[in-house]
Amino acid sequence: MKTVQFLPKSIILMLLVAVSPIQFILGQTVGWMTPSLPHRYRMASQLNHDIIFDLGNTNFAGINTNRSYFLMQKELRLSNGLLSSNSGNLRLRTGTNERMRIMSNNGFVGLNATNPVHNLQIHSTNIYEAPGQGIVGGGWMPGINYGVASRISLTNTLTGQAANNGGLIMQAENDMHIMNQASGNLTISASGTAIRLQGGNTYFSEGHPTQSSIAKVNILGQQKNGLRVRVSGSDK
Repeated sequence: MKTVQFLPKSIILMLLVAVSPIQFILGQTVGWMTPSLPHRYRMASQLNHDIIFDLGNTNFAGINTNRSYFLMQKELRLSNGLLSSNSGNLRLRTGTNERMRIMSNNGFVGLNATNPVHNLQIHSTNIYEAPGQGIVGGGWMPGINYGVASRISLTNTLTGQAANNGGLIMQAENDMHIMNQASGNLTISASGTAIRLQGGNTYFSEGHPTQSSIAKVNILGQQKNGLRVRVSGSDK
């Protein structure tokens, strides 16, 4: 029977940091965190800046430092695609500014909102000034300052990706806006009936979007204004 020999702790620690440059390793002092915790390994510089490896838990391996944060010099890839918070809410920052938070208790998502109260809440502190743009049929519409506004933009390969392209849902101060900034129509429909704003023909239409036999109202369209009523049955 062969005897299994375990590597000394110092060899294990050197293997853990083998990917580091030789100059980095030689510049460090290596020691145990405490003799009573042999599963914890500590690398410390002469200024007492350290990295601690905790290998004693049966469910996870831990890495810690007495510095303010870890700085990754390369992109971070996850082989299983999972990113989670071990406890509490999941927060994403750019620099020191929190940009997104997912609540641990209900899954609500906040963009620039640290305590979202809806499934998705977008909170803005920025002023939005829409750029000027051409009008269908000729002319120019100057830019508009909407004040502080939260916006959701919907674009595709045909509309383009500029600020004045595609669809826009916006809460500008106390005013709500739903806009199609492209040259097409804006339609709001439910169960076979629809309200359509005809972008190219500059008229408002209320009725079924495709069935011409159903009653319809057209307003502001050249040679299309009027009210058509279609009834059937004994009470007509």
